[in-house]
Amino acid sequence: MAIKINNINIKAFRGIPCKELPLKGNSLLLVGENGTGKSSIVDAMEFFFKGEVSSLKGMKGISLQRHVPHKNFDVDDVKIELTLGDEKLVRTFNNVPSPSQNLKDYFKVVQNGEFILRRKQLLKVIDARPAERFDAITDLIGINSLKKTEKEMKAARNLFNKEVEQKKGYIENIIQDISKIIGQEIKTADDVLPVLNDLLGKNDLPIIESYEDISKHKEKLFRFTKSSDKVDMFNSLKEIIEKSKDNMISNDMCERVKNLNHEFSQFMQTNLKSSLSILELLKIGKTILKDEKEIKSCPLCGQSIDRNYLLDQVELRYETLEEIRKKLGKIKKESLKIVDEIKSLIADVKNPIKKMELISELEIQRNNLLKEIDLLEQINNNFSKSINENLGIPSVEIIKQFNEINKILKEIVEKSSNLESEIELNEDENKFLEFVETITKATSKVEDLKKANDVLNISLAKFKIAVKIYEKFSSLKSAKIQEIFDSIKTDMQNYYTFLHPDDPHKNIDLKIAGKGTSAVLEIESFGLPGEDPRAFTSEGHLDTLGLCIFLAFVKKFNRKCSLIILDDIVTTVDSAHRESICRLLFEKFKNKQFIITTHDGLWFKQVSSLIDAYGLADRFMECSIYRWDENDGPSIKGYKPKWERIPGRIEAGDRACAGNETRQYLEWVLYNICISTDAPLPINERGYTVGELLGPARGRLKRLIADETLRLEIRDTFKEIDKSIMGNLLSHHNELSANASINDVKRFFESVNKLHMLVSCPNCKLFLKYEKNADRMICSKRCNNPVIVNTNQI
Repeated sequence: MAIKINNINIKAFRGIPCKELPLKGNSLLLVGENGTGKSSIVDAMEFFFKGEVSSLKGMKGISLQRHVPHKNFDVDDVKIELTLGDEKLVRTFNNVPSPSQNLKDYFKVVQNGEFILRRKQLLKVIDARPAERFDAITDLIGINSLKKTEKEMKAARNLFNKEVEQKKGYIENIIQDISKIIGQEIKTADDVLPVLNDLLGKNDLPIIESYEDISKHKEKLFRFTKSSDKVDMFNSLKEIIEKSKDNMISNDMCERVKNLNHEFSQFMQTNLKSSLSILELLKIGKTILKDEKEIKSCPLCGQSIDRNYLLDQVELRYETLEEIRKKLGKIKKESLKIVDEIKSLIADVKNPIKKMELISELEIQRNNLLKEIDLLEQINNNFSKSINENLGIPSVEIIKQFNEINKILKEIVEKSSNLESEIELNEDENKFLEFVETITKATSKVEDLKKANDVLNISLAKFKIAVKIYEKFSSLKSAKIQEIFDSIKTDMQNYYTFLHPDDPHKNIDLKIAGKGTSAVLEIESFGLPGEDPRAFTSEGHLDTLGLCIFLAFVKKFNRKCSLIILDDIVTTVDSAHRESICRLLFEKFKNKQFIITTHDGLWFKQVSSLIDAYGLADRFMECSIYRWDENDGPSIKGYKPKWERIPGRIEAGDRACAGNETRQYLEWVLYNICISTDAPLPINERGYTVGELLGPARGRLKRLIADETLRLEIRDTFKEIDKSIMGNLLSHHNELSANASINDVKRFFESVNKLHMLVSCPNCKLFLKYEKNADRMICSKRCNNPVIVNTNQI
């Protein structure tokens, strides 16, 4: 048996402060003027199932949290409650419905696909560009996740492509740098070695056999100079100066060590370090307390406990200590990182030491540097050991060593610079050194170029894989969607033929187009195949075509969900075809639960008459919204009477809803008194307020009723209403007094209900109607036990 909605309860949502619709598994037919809250009911259903309101999506400056709550309520007051079968489920901004296994399929359909058809969706399917139509149709069939996946794949492909282009640009820059260094334009790394060897050959110098032999080749070059010692000395000093400058320890490194030490000190000062040892014990305690729901005593000490209170305390303590543990883990991770960086830093600082062995003038600085490096290594090794034991960070010692090493490196730079300036090189020697520097720079750049090419090849491989995956996915997705289009083709055509049996338009077809992101809709019109439906069909025909497509998708994909919502969909459809739409719904989808809304009274009456004709009166709830205002929301008649609903609100302590509905109840009673007694009312198309109805209703009953006992009872009831918190209402815009208690509201309701009972029949529930010619008021001649009240001649 299909699962149906038994009750809808909406609170603080859009234009609805409080509204209940007790469907009892029936369909709903609702009529109301535009702006009276019909769409708010539809939006509430969408929000309940999907957590969104599509009519608000994509609008600049509009958000659910700001614009969904009713103006008199906060976001936390918003609540949509549905009873599906026997299950009562709630959606708020902080709570998502949790359906049982029995409702999983129902929810899967409504959450993934579309169960609501609005007028604007018809336009998207029909009167839209192919890409927009494709988006609208994929929404209908619930494959948004595929669209999202495809979009992400495309983004990944584009990202890898961008990465490839960036690396190509980087390689191009390196090639340009090498071309400037060697003075000749090159295209690839393979072009460099021939150019360098050509230069070497022209200068009668040994050629380079490979880039791997470049360091040995530099020694060969020095042996070719007449003053190799002097040139070697000069070159060595230059290297020592450059490497000493490059390897000076930055202030940033010192700051990181300081900050890390500060974090560790703060952690130690919390005195919670020792508490970490009980973390595992707390974890075990949590598990025991959660699993043993009947536990009455502490498993450790045996004392009596409040399980829930103790569980809350254990969880709080556990969470606190878990945060401490994470913080300590973060400190350790950063500490290990600094240990590794110091090791790398030591290796870099050692680079110029070998060169310094050849220069006796730098022996003191060399020995001092070795001494300080050894000391830093010892400190770093101790630091590494202390990390796991939480012994702290030797920041003072580390920073002191950083400063000592920097001091020595500065001395080395200064002394080496002085020695370099004392060496006088002739023109040939300077030229030779420039030549050596050119080769060194060029080969260094070539090494960079090779590494960049290796990285580029990796990025190219990723890009090619991303392209293949994206293209394959898109191809399969397009093929599967086309299969879906083909599978609903017969139903689309059958439904359209049902609505337009003698129509010159047939053979409806949906096709995937473009790169699989567009949908083309075609129809044969007047014997011309493959035409755009907009070319020859009317607006009404287009709307019914959109409905047929929607229903075809519903039949295929919504089999496990009984709900179909049609929100004002027949605006442009003529009367004859509207009747056909009803017949189509009642014959082809007779097991579905409909919520049909409209502002068109004629369409409402057509549906209503066909409900009777098809024998569906016991499966439909027919209602009308007769008024809406910003404080009370929509006033609906034709469903569970307020006098049966309001006591439940009062019992629940819902003062606002009970007060608002009692006010509407009073207005309804007064209006029916005026109508049934022919009380004089001014012409007013917008509806009447309590203040406008109270006087005419009271005065008419006072003059009309001949039975003194009844007349006095009615008079006293009006006085009770006057004395109540709501008795001074002059318009329905007045808000419930903030000082009113739930008992005040209860007394107000009881007085209104008493008035209602006095002027209506307890059997047939109809208001007593004045019959002027018979000088009486009577409920109905068809009533089994009619109530008759004699009246005065007026």
